[in-house]
Amino acid sequence: MLKTLLFIQKLILFFTISILPQPLCAKGTDTKSYFDRFYVVFSSDKVKSSDYDLLFDINDNPSSFVNYDMIPPEPMQDGINLKKLLSEDASIIFNGLKGKRHFLMFIKKSGLMSNTNSHIREMKFKDGQTIFEYSLKEYSVQNVVINANIISAIPDSDMVSEMSCEYRFSESTTKVFNLSSVNCAG
Repeated sequence: MLKTLLFIQKLILFFTISILPQPLCAKGTDTKSYFDRFYVVFSSDKVKSSDYDLLFDINDNPSSFVNYDMIPPEPMQDGINLKKLLSEDASIIFNGLKGKRHFLMFIKKSGLMSNTNSHIREMKFKDGQTIFEYSLKEYSVQNVVINANIISAIPDSDMVSEMSCEYRFSESTTKVFNLSSVNCAG
């Protein structure tokens, strides 16, 4: 009888320690899982329609993007359906392939793809005449905001091209974590 009682107490203790806290931590895991998926999807050249539906909750068309792979940088196609654009070129929301590569590197190195709460807040990458700076402005289970600043020297001039973008990841009305807006100005 005493052995049975001790066994039941151990089961209750095990249940309390290992199973009950999981729902409490699930939201942080959802954020980690989201950025894992985001990284995998954007590591390819195109975004599938099904992946777009899982990763995005953008109702309006984001502002214009600039292709910083070109020298001098050139504006990208504007005003067309974002889902269609991403199905053709996954780098468009990052202002080119270099921007996409550095954005993904920031996500990976910042700690957004891990279960840590200690995140690297700022990173800078230099790629030829272009500097890419990323900063984690906000991090919570409901919102993640990443700012990107891109500065590129214009050859044979004293001028520079500069673009700043804010990537807001947040819970949608259905409580699903998505990229909810991309706002760029330059």
